Amino acid sequence: MRIGLHIANFTWPDGPPRLGPVLADIASAADGAGFERISVMDHLWQISVIGPPEQEMLEAYTALGFLAAHTRTAKLLTLVTVILLPATLLAGVMGMNFKVGLFEHAWLFWVVVGTMLLIAALVLSLARVRRWI
Repeated sequence: MRIGLHIANFTWPDGPPRLGPVLADIASAADGAGFERISVMDHLWQISVIGPPEQEMLEAYTALGFLAAHTRTAKLLTLVTVILLPATLLAGVMGMNFKVGLFEHAWLFWVVVGTMLLIAALVLSLARVRRWI
């Protein structure tokens, strides 16, 4: 069985001054216990399901760099970026304030939406085949 740890909350009893050492201890313990992967949230403010937005939240890629220094074998990842980044790029092209020849026809909107969904499905399938998730 493969087990992963997702760190969704960085608000701990000792407060912000101990955030780094506590996170390092958690990562080292998870890595030492054989957890296959450790993931973090990839946004800057806490989501309301976990807590109020003013709670401590680390930037995802900086946190992954920090975790890399405290782990040896665990895979490190963010959960959502890889799926949504291609869609974000396509949405950015669609939302430009000037005419792009490709989008003169209304039906092309649905082609782009379909492409976004297809890319997300392919990324998820690849992750599944490679046993990342």
